[in-house]
Amino acid sequence: MRVGTFESVLSDLTERAAALQLSDIPTATVQHAALVFADTVGVIMAGNRQPELAALLRNSTLLGIQQLSTKKPHSVVLSPSYPAAPPTIAAMINGAAATSLELDEGVRPTGHPAAHIVPAVLAIAQEAGNSGEEVLAAFVSGYEVAARLFQCLELRGPVHPHGHLGAVGAAVAAARLRRISPSGAALAAATVPILGTWEACYEGATMRNLYTGFGASSAVAAVEFAASGFTGSLSSLKTFVYRASRGMRNPEMLTSAIDPTNLRIAKSYFKLHSACSLSHSAIDAVLSMGSLDLSQVRNIEVETCERAMRLARRSAGNPLSSRFSLPYTVATAAKHGRATWDAFSPDPEVARLASRVRVRDNPAMTAEWPKRLRARVTITMVTGEQVCREVENPLGHASRRPDPQLLRQKFLELSRSPKSSELYARLVALASEKDVYTLFVETSDDGQLGHNQC
Repeated sequence: MRVGTFESVLSDLTERAAALQLSDIPTATVQHAALVFADTVGVIMAGNRQPELAALLRNSTLLGIQQLSTKKPHSVVLSPSYPAAPPTIAAMINGAAATSLELDEGVRPTGHPAAHIVPAVLAIAQEAGNSGEEVLAAFVSGYEVAARLFQCLELRGPVHPHGHLGAVGAAVAAARLRRISPSGAALAAATVPILGTWEACYEGATMRNLYTGFGASSAVAAVEFAASGFTGSLSSLKTFVYRASRGMRNPEMLTSAIDPTNLRIAKSYFKLHSACSLSHSAIDAVLSMGSLDLSQVRNIEVETCERAMRLARRSAGNPLSSRFSLPYTVATAAKHGRATWDAFSPDPEVARLASRVRVRDNPAMTAEWPKRLRARVTITMVTGEQVCREVENPLGHASRRPDPQLLRQKFLELSRSPKSSELYARLVALASEKDVYTLFVETSDDGQLGHNQC
């Protein structure tokens, strides 16, 4: 595809995606989209309880955050007291929270559309009083754009898939809710892409979570700028596409018809482990071995695809860095029998075990990516006995859909609200909601504004 045609192609794609109607989409896909939306809300609620985000919310008068009043606010931050905030700020904080525990959903290859789109559409919809049906339709529209961009552009090794292409999809979704041209908003968002890197993940720099936060916020801002007459350009995104990426892998993906029966969101995956998704097959392999006597483990070998070799590194000794270390995530699963959000506190025993983990790429497994993320884990005991397990794709992948009750349980554990069950039921039936603002804020019997507590 010639550079000069990219702008017109993107504009056309956004307009076609924004025309999607829920009535044309198979019921199963609509239900799955609602599950993705609900899952992302639960992840955001847990993320906003993390120390740095909780502290920001306590001391952020400068950001315009305040307690709710009887006057309907612009948007709410999905934290325990549901404070009010301007839309761009709410989107920024909720976006950062969406990725802070590495539990956000995704699509191969490779991006995390919902982490960018859900915070943006909530920020717009809560102010405007959009219905759940409008929100879900906008979400699916933005997801289709973001996923096609992620699947079309092959990012170079240092570039992380947060903050740039996801923001373009989020702008399309937000523009649909604001009833303005999605192409204008998409171009505005594309003019100022947030360029994230893997190095911050490896170091465990939590500012990295703002890649997504700023991406969601820029999408909301892009809608307002476009509505005010600001014009965008693809020059910055072109630079990103042709320098920060390896170029187009499947350019026809941007021009092919949008089939409501074959949308990208229907092929998304859920994350059931609090770690980079490239480690999940190996984690599942370890968990399938059952209880292990760690004192008898001589070494652990992990074979996987070349893409996952970017995690073949040691942890820097903090939770975020550990989530991006394949040796550490495997060792965590071996010790704790889980890789949940609370399992990644610094642990000397896990670190010692991780030092005995070796990771190597398997060309046959590399050839299967992205259809499969295969991993084989072999544990050798001091006696010489070996235990070996192989996983083709982790639980949560489109080929291994988790039981709906497992997703519900994940939400309840993450949201920690007395009304979590009620909230989850309403989220998975999002299309039935009259006003998404009432999902999180309710009017009590005496007419005073009440809050759900998480």
